[in-house]
Order: sequence, then C-alpha cells, then structure tokens
Amino acid sequence: MGEVPSPPSQLIESGARSVSLEVDTEGAGASTQVNCVTNGKGGACPPGSPIIVAEDTNDQYSVTEAGAVYYGGHQFPGMNGHSLNAPIVGVAGTFITNSGGGTVPAYWLAAADGGIFSFAGAPFFGSMGGLHLDAPIVGFAATNDGRGYWLVAADGGVFAFGDAGFYGSMGGRHLNAPIVGIASTGGAGYYLGGRDGGVFTFGDANFWGSAVGLINSPEIAIGATDENIGGLPVPPLWIATIFAASGETVQPQS
Repeated sequence: MGEVPSPPSQLIESGARSVSLEVDTEGAGASTQVNCVTNGKGGACPPGSPIIVAEDTNDQYSVTEAGAVYYGGHQFPGMNGHSLNAPIVGVAGTFITNSGGGTVPAYWLAAADGGIFSFAGAPFFGSMGGLHLDAPIVGFAATNDGRGYWLVAADGGVFAFGDAGFYGSMGGRHLNAPIVGIASTGGAGYYLGGRDGGVFTFGDANFWGSAVGLINSPEIAIGATDENIGGLPVPPLWIATIFAASGETVQPQS
C-alpha cells in the first residue's frame, strides 16, 4: 500500500458532514476539507453518501460510523454489515511484524460504547465495552509503537490500555463544553480538545494555547504533530472548526 503520508489529521463528525485537519509540518499552517466516501474514494459529498466520521492521526485510515474502513481509496475489512451496539467514533493504525519478518499495516476501530475491534493482526489490549461509562467515547488514539491506545469520553475521562500511559484526565472536573477528541504527542502525553476550542494537556504535552474565544462555531477536530520530532518551525497543535458551509482553521493562542 506504499508509504503512509506524514501529516497527521483527525476527523470527527459534525452533523451531516465531517472535516479533516491537515497539519503541514513545513510550517505552512493547516487546512480543512469536507470528506465522505464515493465509490470507495473520498470526494464530493452527494446526498446519502457515507460520511467519514474518523480518520487516524498517522496512517490515513478513514472510517464511517457504520464501521466501513477505507485506505488509499480502497475498502478494507471493518464492522460494516455487523451489528453494533454503538456507532464507530475512532480509528488508529499501526504496523506489526509478520511471520516473514516484514512489517504490515494493521488497525483498530473504537465505538462510542468503548468497544475496540482489531483488524489485520492489530493486538487487542482491552476495551471499555460492556463497562459503565459516565459519557460516551468520542476519541481514540494509539501509541507510536502500536502497543497501546487511549480512549477519551465526552466528559474528559481517559482510559489507557497496553503500554499507553495514563497521564491524567478531565473526568470529574468542570468543563465549559464537552471533549471531542484526543491527540497523542507521539511520546508520553496527549492533548484533549473541547468543543469550545479548549485544549487540555497531560504528560509531556506542551500547552501552546487554545482557541477559546477565537472560533465562530464548535470545534470538531484536534490534531497534533509529533512533539518528539525536532526542528518544527511552528507549535505542533492546531484546531479545526466549521464556519458556515466552509472550513476554517485556528492555530491556538495563549
């Protein structure tokens, strides 16, 4: 399937459309675009087309809330056609070593009830499926080594599995708006993004500011570059928002 793109992005559903956050590590900023699935490929969104609700931050897997998975314009095994207790809200990719010693791509899907579904040999490290949640799961991120992952709930609760460290959460604390996503630093930390543009940092995540008071519509995506890659000319965090029928991007301000 070739080399995966380097700019990270994350998609989160916003009503009838989704927006992707594309981060340019050269420092040119970020852009947003509406995305859906048309004959297995992203493109314009005609009425009734499957809307992409999540895209992983490294390997460019896209998924619909029914669990249909796409990569490079091709459909891959997913949960579509299977009975789900809750819609899919996240996807994350990794690479595993096969029996021949080579590396092959694999991926996970996360559902709003905390269920995790593993594909192509991605290890299963546990889930919140069948356990009590105070709020639905809204975001999912994997560790760089593919040996762990995090789930985040709308109330700010964070659940860590495998070698993913727990560095704190907003669970049980006052929020002005629900959490909508999680982005890994690529090391020992993560960001949580609020619907109002708030950003909460944990572990080795640096606080670069937030978009509270800067956005004209609710935040619908949060993405981050790898803080452990040196030489970035700009802070490694952007927030994407929807404004009317088009996308706008806001770089956090302190």
